Amino acid sequence: MQALTYYLVRPLLWLLSLLPLWILYGISTGVSWILNHLVRYRRSTVHGNLKIAFPDKSDRWVKSTADKFYEHFTDTFIELLKSQTISEAAMRKRFTYTNPELLNHYTDQGIDVIMVFGHYASYEWSNSLQRHLTGQSLLVYKPLANHLFDNYIRSIRGKYGSHLVPMADLTSRMAQRDTPQTAYVVGLLCDQLPRRDRVRYFTKFFDTPTGAFMGPEVLAKKGKSAVIYMDIQRVKRGYYSASFELLTDTPRETDRYEITDMFFKRLEKQIEDAPAYYLWTHKRWKTTPDMLPTRPLSPQFQT
Repeated sequence: MQALTYYLVRPLLWLLSLLPLWILYGISTGVSWILNHLVRYRRSTVHGNLKIAFPDKSDRWVKSTADKFYEHFTDTFIELLKSQTISEAAMRKRFTYTNPELLNHYTDQGIDVIMVFGHYASYEWSNSLQRHLTGQSLLVYKPLANHLFDNYIRSIRGKYGSHLVPMADLTSRMAQRDTPQTAYVVGLLCDQLPRRDRVRYFTKFFDTPTGAFMGPEVLAKKGKSAVIYMDIQRVKRGYYSASFELLTDTPRETDRYEITDMFFKRLEKQIEDAPAYYLWTHKRWKTTPDMLPTRPLSPQFQT
């Protein structure tokens, strides 16, 4: 059944990707209205998350921000779909990078970069980064259960030369260097909520205890890698710009949990500037410290 679904759906997705973006964005607007107002897809979660993050905002502001979010939410899928057939010239025009030389500064010296970012703006189109790098980008992702669709998505996201790697395989993949001088830029979406049994640390995110993945911090300290934040901004619909900011290039000199806290603080600042472009459909605060009383908290919560 999985194979049948794949072979029926994939040609349709490819044909849709041939449509001009102005038509696809029109489709996105209609689908977003349906998801928001008719299906009400995770609407209570979206509104609830916005109220947690911005408790001083009015219900009217929450509704307005949520409406903008749904349109951007469907745009993200449209952009992933369009990635199949969009030209490299069009991608360079629509997704620009202001200072990729910061990443190359480290990889040119044989130093790996742990590039951290959140589900904000066009995180899908950031797969085009490899064309601007001197090192090799490894993008960590969660494999799909359907291996046919998994391979399909991998081919789309790897179109510009990035290598997609499941988190479980990352360490072994990083050990497979072409030469001892080969350096990697490891892209990690770090704002997912770990499964309850895997939460080892709660950080502070919008003044609320939030379960955090420790992987980026562990990798950085183990490999003495530079940790760089990627800030993606929506310039206008269909156009984005990414810039890079050094969090630390001496990870072993940082305190335990410090890198994790720095990431969430920086992501929070980015979201505050334009909240509608963050992925609000996930229940980011459903696991709380009282469920796991033996877990440490960020220093901000300690009294």
